[in-house]
Amino acid sequence: MRKQTRSISNLNSQGLNSQIWAGEVGIEIGFAFFIGQSGENRSHAHWAHQCIVRLDQPFTIISGETQLQANAIFVPAGIEHRLIATRHLSLFFDPTSTLANALCEHLKDAQSIQALPPRIADFFQTLLHSESSIQNLYQNCLGFFKHHRVIKKRDPRLPLILQTIRQEVGTSYSKRKELAQQIALSDSRFSHWFREQTGMPLRSYRKWLRLIVALEMILNGSSAINAAHAAGFSDQAHFSRSFLAMFGVSPQSLLPHLQRRT
Repeated sequence: MRKQTRSISNLNSQGLNSQIWAGEVGIEIGFAFFIGQSGENRSHAHWAHQCIVRLDQPFTIISGETQLQANAIFVPAGIEHRLIATRHLSLFFDPTSTLANALCEHLKDAQSIQALPPRIADFFQTLLHSESSIQNLYQNCLGFFKHHRVIKKRDPRLPLILQTIRQEVGTSYSKRKELAQQIALSDSRFSHWFREQTGMPLRSYRKWLRLIVALEMILNGSSAINAAHAAGFSDQAHFSRSFLAMFGVSPQSLLPHLQRRT
């Protein structure tokens, strides 16, 4: 991985970001992947760890004033970035998941953008040729990381809180004080505890879950407006703004050209 001095306009003039988004996607709560052709995208930050692997040319990540070129790279959740690439594989890991915890145990610093260790990049390359279901891909990844290192145990109270939050997506949800009472913490202490455990604020995580639920519904054939309302967005425009902020591309530009793997 190295710092690049070429301007963004030069990168775009080479056609690296002039294509539409098109490819295959698999998604469920906790894990998702995209494989295919990249298109235009603006600077964005999503609440999932992302591992990106080249399919042909090396790609470039732009984060702030830094441009990094690599064959395989890790982008932590919440880090603003833009991707300049042709065809690539992206894997997304919910930071609260066991799989994300296992992945981060293999990295020097899970809080910064970095090149993936060759062993992990090679493993992800093998997934490119797999026709497995999204659930089997998740299990393959989990088995790989568990095999190579013992995973740290998390606070046993976290699964209880995550279960409550996920069950409430699209409905009236518990107030922070009510969640705190479930695990005998004060309101203020709960906010710090949740961020320590997950790496993100409660409000951001809830929005991320709503976005994933809406995205799943659209990929399953629902209209954008029905999916937005079912996931708890005030309207379709609210959903579109959130989607653009977290993925750097509008749902209208991305979703029509995707095929879903179940």
